[in-house]
Amino acid sequence: MNSYLDFLDKVRESLPDYLPAEYADAEIQVRRTEKHLSDSYDGICFKPSDSDIGICMNLSHIYENVDSHDEFLSAMCVIASDILDAIEGQPAELRAITQDIDYFIEHLAVQLVNVSTIENIRDEIPFRVRDDIAMIYRLVLPQSEDDILTSVVTSPLIRSFGLSEEELFEKVMDVLPGNVPAAFDKLCDEVFIASCAIGQMGAGCLFYPDFPEKAGEFIGSNFYILPFAVHSLLLIKDIGNLSREFMEDVAFQFSTFGTCPEDRLSKEIYYCNISDGTIERAM
Repeated sequence: MNSYLDFLDKVRESLPDYLPAEYADAEIQVRRTEKHLSDSYDGICFKPSDSDIGICMNLSHIYENVDSHDEFLSAMCVIASDILDAIEGQPAELRAITQDIDYFIEHLAVQLVNVSTIENIRDEIPFRVRDDIAMIYRLVLPQSEDDILTSVVTSPLIRSFGLSEEELFEKVMDVLPGNVPAAFDKLCDEVFIASCAIGQMGAGCLFYPDFPEKAGEFIGSNFYILPFAVHSLLLIKDIGNLSREFMEDVAFQFSTFGTCPEDRLSKEIYYCNISDGTIERAM
């Protein structure tokens, strides 16, 4: 093998010979997968012809151990087995969700990421942007009391329902604030945390239409929003004469001690006026 990409091309060509006949028409591609909270990778993407859901696999660890033709043949057996295990291991509920629009909407959540992380995949996923923050959509399936399975919603999946991103956003926001409401906690007299009941991706509540009202009721005044992490928002009560340096220091303290580097979101500061519900960039 001359390179990893050469290896992936050969895997793509060989894979149909290692799979059952029912997957003869499956879509197999060499594709770069952009990860939002971890490293991106080149790999094999496999999607059965009767499904809107596929899987992508990073094969770099297998490539590193293939030095001969016989080792390649053995590797293909492993790759084919892993693909079949992944396809057959997909929850039945996941396929049902992608075939019923109402069921689908009921299982969606939103996640905030820094807009830089979607630069290379803007055509592949539905999203909306506020300054340096992008909101994307995720399918969410509870696996246990403390565990969930999530998957990024793609543009082809949305198009299969005949929806635009605007229509998707309206439908999601009709149900999400009720299904996964914003949650608030008081850290001290001036500092609060906003998240949501799902326990993950809590900063997404920033896009809820009722967020200004709910947060304003909890805080009791206008407030600043520091979206420093993907799982929560830092809210600071407007008590007058607050400097950017002070708020950046507060955000730094919380991000340093309570947030992993890969979960950092934005350095922007926003201001919410609860009298009219507007949220604008501050300072």
